[in-house]
Amino acid sequence: GEMTFMSNGTETINQALKGLAEMGEAEGRRHFITQASEHVAVLEVCKALERHGCEVTYLPVDAEGLVNPQTLEAAITPRTICVSIMHSNNETGALQPIKEIVQRVRKASNRVYVHCDASQSLGKLPVDVNKLDVDLLTMAGHKLYAPKGVGALYKRSTVPALPPLLHGAGQESGRRASTENVIHIVGLGKACEIARRDLEKNQKHMQEMRDRLYQQLLQGLGSKAWRPDPGKSWSLRATSCVRTGRLRRGCRTPCPPPSSRWKPTHFCPRQLMRLQPLRALPVTVMRCTCRMCLRPWELAKNGPWAPAALHWAVKALAKRWIKRRRSWPRLP
Repeated sequence: GEMTFMSNGTETINQALKGLAEMGEAEGRRHFITQASEHVAVLEVCKALERHGCEVTYLPVDAEGLVNPQTLEAAITPRTICVSIMHSNNETGALQPIKEIVQRVRKASNRVYVHCDASQSLGKLPVDVNKLDVDLLTMAGHKLYAPKGVGALYKRSTVPALPPLLHGAGQESGRRASTENVIHIVGLGKACEIARRDLEKNQKHMQEMRDRLYQQLLQGLGSKAWRPDPGKSWSLRATSCVRTGRLRRGCRTPCPPPSSRWKPTHFCPRQLMRLQPLRALPVTVMRCTCRMCLRPWELAKNGPWAPAALHWAVKALAKRWIKRRRSWPRLP
């Protein structure tokens, strides 16, 4: 009764935030709080809500990509209806202090609902809605290897019924009209079962792969490879003086195996404007930063691909930059 199956994570976010906006209209509470580095699925919904008369506060994040819970608490007003903060960031790997955030939100005089996008965490980290104490939680099936095209919204039973995003017949107990995609829902259930069964084993394997990759990057890139506090982020970061688009094209090695990938961080100009507090990471550094993704089934023998490719490309392509700029971008 607390789960509603939908077509993807984006739909669940639209249902949660737009439903709360409509519910809060009668009370005159149409203020939302989110973070500047939130996933675009949340940011775009917030922009749409602003066009329809809602007020949105975009909280800054520090150089680790984390929201300050005290700043969040101070941003709550009598008009606030919802706080939406993702569990872990898809770009930086930052793990937000959701439990502390919820504790501070509960101090508000009015009932403020907490929505958490946990799409990136499910299947990789323990996610317990009772321990986190969130009111709504988003999950996207393909992030834990269910079929693409299925997601689910958790809504705590103490949260009033949200106005439906889709109108029609009474599927999903009237919460989401249209015929359910039964095959994909069953696939999502099986993916969750496997993820829970293998969670501890996969976590250990991924940590070993990440640490091994970090050591290899250190050997080739030195101080240009660094890692945040492991307790605050699961990510590794490697930067160079070369734009990541050129860096990727400059790699001599063939494309990576299907079980691994790397790409530039895709900050858009509007998002960079909202990330002004991240001045500890200059724009030049962010544009020269790679994101690398490892999978649970990634084999150790595939690990050296990325470091070897990066070492060669940086060495080959950095010469022109150094001739023009005479130095590398400074790191924090």
